[in-house]
Amino acid sequence: MINACKAHKIAPPVFSNIPPDFQVELIKYTDKGLTELGLKEELRKIMLHIQENGSISNSEVQTVCKVSKATATRYLSELEVTDWIDKIGSTGVGTVYVFKGLSKGSKKD
Repeated sequence: MINACKAHKIAPPVFSNIPPDFQVELIKYTDKGLTELGLKEELRKIMLHIQENGSISNSEVQTVCKVSKATATRYLSELEVTDWIDKIGSTGVGTVYVFKGLSKGSKKD
């Protein structure tokens, strides 16, 4: 299911198991929807880039948002701390960010 979501360029499914039900939620982000959730313009650009391309790096954030490396790092940290994205790799070259759940399996409390 996760691979199908990747192929269709949508966020990973969110699985919830609240007895007696098991639910799967599929999400396709839009600029309007992310605005309604309170994300500022730059963070929406990052989220939509990840949806379209599967991941984003710090240097891609710099290009997409037209910001400095430090600002790109702050934007990515903000999305990571608020549980939108996960960091894959250690700090430096090769580090990318993906939707929460793609690195470890989806979860929602």
